[in-house]
Amino acid sequence: MKIHYILDKFNACIKESLDDKRITQKEYAKRIKVSESCFSNYVTGIREMSYNTISRVSEDLNLDLNYIFKTKTKRHTVLDKDEEQLIKALRGLSDQERKIVYLGLNTLIHAMKK
Repeated sequence: MKIHYILDKFNACIKESLDDKRITQKEYAKRIKVSESCFSNYVTGIREMSYNTISRVSEDLNLDLNYIFKTKTKRHTVLDKDEEQLIKALRGLSDQERKIVYLGLNTLIHAMKK
């Protein structure tokens, strides 16, 4: 396996994680105390991260380095269109609105079990 493939995969996981957490690259760069341009260069593959930075970022974003180094294991199951729409809708909600949705879903699930 070529190292650039691993780094590309790692960078894609960083982007996905930041999107999932609704954190911009600028915000995250500040959080890990690097310049915005430096972090952008990391994520685009222009600049390589040090081992310490890879370790810190993967731990902070809860990225599975074992997954990244494997090529045949899928990380996520494939979502159908309804699931994708649901996730997209949830991402558009505020934290308070999400809590209300989760509370409603939990109430529905418990009611259905009775």
